[in-house]
Amino acid sequence: MVIKKEWFATAILLVVSIIIIIWNLWSLYLNPQQLPIFSVVFISVAVFVVIVALWPKYRQRLVKAVYAFHIRGQEKGGRYYRYGYIAFLIIILSALALTQYPLVPLQYSTVFVISFLMLIAFSVCILVFGFFRVIGKWVLLLIAVAVVVGVLRALVWILMHT
Repeated sequence: MVIKKEWFATAILLVVSIIIIIWNLWSLYLNPQQLPIFSVVFISVAVFVVIVALWPKYRQRLVKAVYAFHIRGQEKGGRYYRYGYIAFLIIILSALALTQYPLVPLQYSTVFVISFLMLIAFSVCILVFGFFRVIGKWVLLLIAVAVVVGVLRALVWILMHT
């Protein structure tokens, strides 16, 4: 029996989607105060999916825009674009590993955290250089402003809750 790539990819996407839905429902069950924010995000995503699914014109424009961005990224990005996916995976895996630091013996926890933070910082630099070459300085400036606002918001939250 031959399994087609499309069916395999669809099955993986379906399994991951079910896991994410169950995880979100469990999280909302434990934290019902997050329901309004989750509802806004869910409604926005649902509207986007309905628009893309029901209007082929918008779907084709989205596909063309994503494909054009991908081609432009390959042409302009160079090695930073090629290593961007690897850097993104390293960031995700490092962030997941940082959440498991209680598994590391206490005497090595500081070195563990610092090494993973350095790995994440290096990977973020690769992604930023790749974005800068592909997207341009204005979008990168917008991303930087968003990061600064996020960091300041986190600092305010930490200061208010200590």
